[in-house]
Amino acid sequence: MTRNKRLNVAIAIAIAIALWIYVVGELDPSSVKKIKNIPITPLHTEVLSDRGLAVSSMTSQMLDIEVSGSRKAIANLEPGDISATVDLASASKGENEVHISVRVPNGITINNKSINNIKVTVESLVSKSVPVKIVYNGSFKDDEEGTTVSVQNKEVEVTGAESIVELVSYARGTVDASRVKDEESTNTCKLIPVSKDGNKVENVTLSKKSTTVSTILSKTKTVALNVAISDYSSDGATRKTTVPKKVIIAGRSDVLKSITSVSADDVDISNISKNTDIDLEFSSLPEGVKISEKNSKLVVKVTVTQLGEKVIKIAKSEIKISGEQSNLKYEIQDLSFVTLTVTGDEDAVAKLKSSDFELVIDVSNAQKGDNQIQLSVNGDTKNFSVGLDPQFVNVKVSSK
Repeated sequence: MTRNKRLNVAIAIAIAIALWIYVVGELDPSSVKKIKNIPITPLHTEVLSDRGLAVSSMTSQMLDIEVSGSRKAIANLEPGDISATVDLASASKGENEVHISVRVPNGITINNKSINNIKVTVESLVSKSVPVKIVYNGSFKDDEEGTTVSVQNKEVEVTGAESIVELVSYARGTVDASRVKDEESTNTCKLIPVSKDGNKVENVTLSKKSTTVSTILSKTKTVALNVAISDYSSDGATRKTTVPKKVIIAGRSDVLKSITSVSADDVDISNISKNTDIDLEFSSLPEGVKISEKNSKLVVKVTVTQLGEKVIKIAKSEIKISGEQSNLKYEIQDLSFVTLTVTGDEDAVAKLKSSDFELVIDVSNAQKGDNQIQLSVNGDTKNFSVGLDPQFVNVKVSSK
């Protein structure tokens, strides 16, 4: 390349750069940008509260927008510069369709929005008291755990839309395991509303945002568990129970040393009509002893078998005769069939057939003439109660 050509290329590049600087700096051409996941904020919820109402749900929590403006303005645009709101001041109980208002800085134009309206469900504003439960985050030694000595707030009030408040089972406070010491210590922990499954429940408020907890490091020990079961049922159903045999207790090592077993409160299963789990309670533990959090759920499992009844008829010809003598003839008199009344598990009884049972008479001691001989039944008499009508049959014995 000649010297003149190289000079021309350099001049062209310089001119292009100068033009770009001019366009950007002086003309500032427009630019387009898509912004996603802008949170939608409800306004004037306090107006709803004054009217005894609260928001339970919104069909969308976010929206996307496309904006345009000068390249400089778009480059300087921050997420916090944009707000999306819905005005709920005039919302009423039930489903409300409300418009989404989006505000952007001066010099920015909204080209389009992913949604323009959302549906907001409004319900009655209610409150209820829920217990405070303290959990420990982190790990302890195998034979140790954190013990809650006292909690400043044993209960707190949760407030919000009726259907959401119903979901809240308790307020959970979390203490870090590293803060639990051999000597009693005090910690402050944040409270979170949670469901019975331990999931955080959103869109409700607690009367206390935090609570003070006194904790201490405890030893744990596995001991025998005694559970007394009582059943005064009169409905004829069968109830079987499965009970834990062991339980982990917690306390000071000197207190636990002599303990080999503890007793749960008596459990009454009278007239329970379906399979269920009954939580064990412990109201008479030795002083200084508590049930460890390391236990899986301590329950009595109750299995209920409802009784059913079925009537089965077996013909005289199907009755088996045993103990016959070869030179004698045996005839069952005055009988067409035997009625079996079978009682047992409702579902199992419904499936029974006459072939599931066999009727037998033993004639080994029968004499010539008429004999009253007792019927016996073969079959599943362990799981079923079988009644016979008649219980005796008249057998006539004669020579062949």
